[in-house]
Amino acid sequence: MRRTNSIEGHFANPVTPASPWSIGGYYDDPHFKPPYSNQWNLELQQQFGRYTSLSLAYVGSSNGDLDYTGNANASPIAYPAGTSRAQEDATRPIPWMVSNLHWGASTGRSNYNALEARIMRQATHNLRTILSYTWGKSIDDSSGYFGAENGIGGGAAVQNYWDPRSNRSVSSYDIPQFVSLAALYQIPLGHGQQYFNHGPLAYLVGDWQTNMILQARSGQPFNLVANGDIANIEGSVNTLSGYGRPNLVPGVNPTPQNPTSAEWFNPAAFAIPSGQFGNFSRNVMRGSHVWQTDFSMFKHIPIHDRINGEFRAEAFNLFNIQCLAPPGAGNSNQVVIGQTGTGAVNQISYVPRQLQFGLRFTF
Repeated sequence: MRRTNSIEGHFANPVTPASPWSIGGYYDDPHFKPPYSNQWNLELQQQFGRYTSLSLAYVGSSNGDLDYTGNANASPIAYPAGTSRAQEDATRPIPWMVSNLHWGASTGRSNYNALEARIMRQATHNLRTILSYTWGKSIDDSSGYFGAENGIGGGAAVQNYWDPRSNRSVSSYDIPQFVSLAALYQIPLGHGQQYFNHGPLAYLVGDWQTNMILQARSGQPFNLVANGDIANIEGSVNTLSGYGRPNLVPGVNPTPQNPTSAEWFNPAAFAIPSGQFGNFSRNVMRGSHVWQTDFSMFKHIPIHDRINGEFRAEAFNLFNIQCLAPPGAGNSNQVVIGQTGTGAVNQISYVPRQLQFGLRFTF
């Protein structure tokens, strides 16, 4: 029997190397399934008079076969400091692979439950309003494909790939409370209105409409990260870091009485684990609440038959409220325990006031 040791031609690697298991990166389970969602709701509506209505609704969903991505070639068991890499390798799923493997499987789960309330006032005296309120909660064990929706500190969203329950917590996009007030008012001046409905004054002071949207919501969750191979699970991979979460120091309050941008949470309340997974849960911390008001004024300009003009003046974040973003936003998108400036806020959650003007014609 003759054995082929090489082939002729211009090939980068003509012969398979002795250790071909060095390929790493992001891969998906070949049996990956499309996600599914079961949704339900129950709503009660009540009419008050001719123009006002109230509705109360319960909304829920249960979702499965979601992407669950993590360090699938790491040991599921934490080892004390000083453990040999050979011993760590013994419990890795593919011990002969000397690189990390981010593996995505359709095993993620999530659920959502919410109470929704709404009061709507139909157009009366040129005014239309709608006030809505949502009180809800979203829970999952991994937020988004490749961690794309894992929010601040997403690297430690899946601390132990082989223990999904330890990663289950509120979603990174969970907003418990959200209030929205929208109003539209047609100023009763101008064509077809109660006052100055004809003549030059109708063109000068009439045909104005004002619009306002006010929104207020709870703060966004964020995650805390402990760098390094804190649980000694990498073995010969030797590249794992930032997958872990910190330990909560007993007796130390992680939340200051009056949080500021310089110290939104107390870094001294957390310690970097050694030889163990962190005991602080995912997405426990939250950033500042956020509220903003957008306002606009439109003026209709009738010109001739089918030709009309419209002038718009719009203000986004009308009152120029500077709401703080969560710590870590805009700074590598992580909050790493033990680093300088941990706990500080370096970004705002919404743009400062912006003014916009426009003029358009329709014909």
